[in-house]
Amino acid sequence: MNELLTPFNDENIQSEGKNIIVAINLGVLNNFITKYQEKFSNLKEYIEKNDILKSDINHKVNNDHEHFRHVSFSDFHIYSLTENGVHSKYIEDTRCEGILKN
Repeated sequence: MNELLTPFNDENIQSEGKNIIVAINLGVLNNFITKYQEKFSNLKEYIEKNDILKSDINHKVNNDHEHFRHVSFSDFHIYSLTENGVHSKYIEDTRCEGILKN
């Protein structure tokens, strides 16, 4: 992860670079930012400012940062248990496409 995100560390973030999409578990993100907080202080600040690691549902997403954007799925119920087994309306729902397009 450190190698993948090197273009976004404090030393390189102002350089011309590439865009990447990272899908990451919040626990892994927390461990990463704790371990590398000195090298990724801009990312850490963005995470803290947007309450990304907090358990509260936050519908006020501030995506006006020059280098970072995020979409959180932490408040979505990915699946439910029914009498017929596991069901995932969220994944099947076409509204999910609208979330990803915005």
